[in-house]
Amino acid sequence: MKVVKMTSAVLVFLLSCSSCSRRLASTEASDRHVQEGERLWEEGSWDAAIEEYALAAKVSPNSAKPRIKLGSAQLTCGRFDEARAQFQEALRLDPSSASARFHLACVLDLEGSLDTSLSHYREYLKVRPSDARAAQRVVDILCYKGRYTEAFNELQALKARGSASLWIDMRITAIYQAQGKWDELTTHLKKVVNRRPDCLPVHLCLAWVLAHRRLFPDAYPLALRALDIDPNNAYAHCLAGYVLDGLGQPDKAREHYERAVSIDPSSSYARDRLDRPGHMKAAPPPSY
Repeated sequence: MKVVKMTSAVLVFLLSCSSCSRRLASTEASDRHVQEGERLWEEGSWDAAIEEYALAAKVSPNSAKPRIKLGSAQLTCGRFDEARAQFQEALRLDPSSASARFHLACVLDLEGSLDTSLSHYREYLKVRPSDARAAQRVVDILCYKGRYTEAFNELQALKARGSASLWIDMRITAIYQAQGKWDELTTHLKKVVNRRPDCLPVHLCLAWVLAHRRLFPDAYPLALRALDIDPNNAYAHCLAGYVLDGLGQPDKAREHYERAVSIDPSSSYARDRLDRPGHMKAAPPPSY
């Protein structure tokens, strides 16, 4: 009886060793195909690289890594259906793979499956909360779908985690504008201007908001500050001209419109204002 038990134990051990050896061999083979695929990809031989990645996935069918490589290459080449299938399989093989989940979210995003994509981005951010790309897409998708409160809360959460990018400030600006919350928008932009005294887009945004609200005396210093930052910005000259028209100074306004045309001859707004001096029924230039 002892001999039988010993023999069984030895057989189990040997089978285990054999299985480990096969897995090791398949992993090594897969890695070689991945490395060759990366070399071919760098050379610009994308189709050949995809073939190598496919071989890597074939010899190591239970590994998520080669499938992510293959799917990423297919995604870059616009082969969305194939890429999505690879990322879904990679995620099935390794549900904890952040890379597989992010890439699946990306391909679904590109295909227009925004709700499913949003769900995957959010799951991914639980693991990688500092990834700005995913965070931005979550906010952009929510804004696109008109879910402004959720988008605003996402942005506030990013700020609470210490993120202070201009992108966050500008997205909050866009949300307030889309909701028609002009008082909140003005207050927000004034705070941003104080934090970013040399930031051209912020000065132009606040100047535009004030001009839109016909608060021309408040808008004028911001338009001038924008021109201090970038004297050759055609849009800033258009905005300054509009504000000066609002202040009843058409001659000075004309100087700015002429300057805008000299910088950007295609500026239809400046040309229109030159053809209709002092005409205040028109709206200010499109928001920056």
